[in-house]
Formats: sequence, C-alpha cells, structure tokens
Amino acid sequence: MLALFSRLESPVQAEFPTLLYPQVLEKVLEKMVAERLPENGKATQETFRKFGESIGNWPAFPDSAQALQYLQQHFKLVIFSNVDRESFAKSQARLGVTFDMIVTAQDVGSYKPEHGHFNHGLKQIEEKWGYSKAQVLHTFQSLYHDAVPANELQIATAHINRAPLAASGGATPTPKFAPDLDYQYSTLEELAQAHRAASQ
Repeated sequence: MLALFSRLESPVQAEFPTLLYPQVLEKVLEKMVAERLPENGKATQETFRKFGESIGNWPAFPDSAQALQYLQQHFKLVIFSNVDRESFAKSQARLGVTFDMIVTAQDVGSYKPEHGHFNHGLKQIEEKWGYSKAQVLHTFQSLYHDAVPANELQIATAHINRAPLAASGGATPTPKFAPDLDYQYSTLEELAQAHRAASQ
C-alpha cells in the first residue's frame, strides 16, 4: 500500500500544485481505492476527508523533539514542508519546537521536489539573517523530495536514513538519480550527537 501511495502521490501533487495537502491526500486515496477496488470499493467522501485530516495525528519520530531542541541552541531551524500551514502547526506542536522559519507547499504553490520551497526559503534566509546558500545544511529523510533538489541547487545535504531502523518500506518514490550526500545518520539524534562531539 505504501508503494502504491508513493506512485500516486507525486502525480497528484504535480497536477494540482496549489491544492492543500489534506485535499491531495483525499485525491490519492480515491485513486488508491479506484485502482485496488474498482468494483467493490466502498470508501465514502467522509473516508477520504478523514484521511486528508489525519496529518495532525501522524506521530513524530521519538528522537526528533529532543534533537531539534538541542540543534536550535546552535542553528536557525527552517522547515521546508510539503504540507499546508494548518497541518504543519499540528506537527510543530507535537515536536515542541518553534521553527525559526516555516515554508510550506501552501506558501509557494508547489510541492517538493520542485524548487519552490528552496528558491523562496533561501531568499528569505539570506534577507532575514544574511546566510548564503553555502551556509545552509539541508537535513531530510526523503531522497526523492529533498536530496534531488538540494543536489540540483548545490546545497549541502544531511540524510537522516531511517530505513535500516524502520519496520516497513517508505512511501516515497525512488529518485531519478543517486544523489550525493554530504552526511548521513540513522536518526536526527545522531546528527545532534555528531555536533556535540565536534564542538568539544
């Protein structure tokens, strides 16, 4: 099901780049039902709506909150999120961290791996704090959504490769090329630990 989701999500985002993420999820589930259960599918519009609204219930990885709290003592934290503002506010509350800047798909009218988040965010980072692209470390889990555009824009990368620890496969497509990765950790806490060690 995750593989099916990953195959259908990006085409929906590309076709409807300004649609809010809950509505993207609704359309993806509709397509999943149509493909898997073309004759016997019983999903209702209410089911699709609840799936779209489920973002606020998605749990954070257990190491994320503490690692982000540590990292914010040393860096500006900027999120490039493929969800909308309202949905991300629920995720931010779960993390217990107030990000220094938030750039959502709703803000830029497109979804990663398109460059909208990066072009908008990098400009704002330079204007607000004076940091150039060379001073940015883009930290992420998804190679498809994040590593590929970061490579295309020549931004340093830190991949949080949770795959070895995950119980199941991911829900993102395989990237069109093997991206270059400057750093790689299995959790966000490992990245924080690496910074602690380098700072001693």
